[in-house]
Amino acid sequence: MIISIIGTGNVANILARLALKNGHTICQIIARNEANGRVLAQLVNADFINLHDEPNKNIDLCIVAITDEYVESVAKGLGFGSVLVIHTSGSLSMNVLKYVSTNFGVLYPLQSLRKEMEKIPVIPFLIEANNVDTYNKIETFANTMSEHVTYMKEDKRLRIHAGAVIVSNFTNYLYGLTETFCKIEEVDFNLLKPLIKETAIRLENVSALDVQTGPAIRKDVTTLGKHLSLLSAHKSLNIWYSRFSDAIMNGEPNNL
Repeated sequence: MIISIIGTGNVANILARLALKNGHTICQIIARNEANGRVLAQLVNADFINLHDEPNKNIDLCIVAITDEYVESVAKGLGFGSVLVIHTSGSLSMNVLKYVSTNFGVLYPLQSLRKEMEKIPVIPFLIEANNVDTYNKIETFANTMSEHVTYMKEDKRLRIHAGAVIVSNFTNYLYGLTETFCKIEEVDFNLLKPLIKETAIRLENVSALDVQTGPAIRKDVTTLGKHLSLLSAHKSLNIWYSRFSDAIMNGEPNNL
């Protein structure tokens, strides 16, 4: 496919690299930020087009990969006729693109992506489209980049997007809090990394509900008390430790 990409952030970078690697041609990078746009364009052998200039519309696909809050406003300024246009959001309706093209849809990469990544991880793609032919085109494109392509309507996509935020963004926030705690308390955060990896890897074979461990599930109030006393000088961690421990002791998430 001959592709244009709107955006220069993490998703735009990774999708541009992945598409190029899998035999597609990146025709143009369209962006407000000229410096970032030219860097990405050079990386994938594409032209740079300012967002306010007239883009080349002799393409097969336009990917809108920008921050959710700007997708609709940016899209309203575009007009691609019948060219397939997709966005990459997990939380936006595909209908924000209905005035951009007669053929539109969603290609949501269910993965934590950073432009600095040297190795691109496995990316499940969740897709949706406004008609069958458009869906087939999106599916064909997605299948060139991943073995994990799933049709999902926007209501279900929003639900899995919420789940993604919880298991990725929230856990990473806790990692950050813990790393700061370790620095202050002069213990090595690196010692926890094998535990972090094992906790994630085991979920490939078992349910998280079946492998909950720790003092809260054992109702070990003595150890919990020691930890909370230690964490009294670390307000955020103290709050989250207490909330999570209470939830686990009260039978959540089984009792949600």
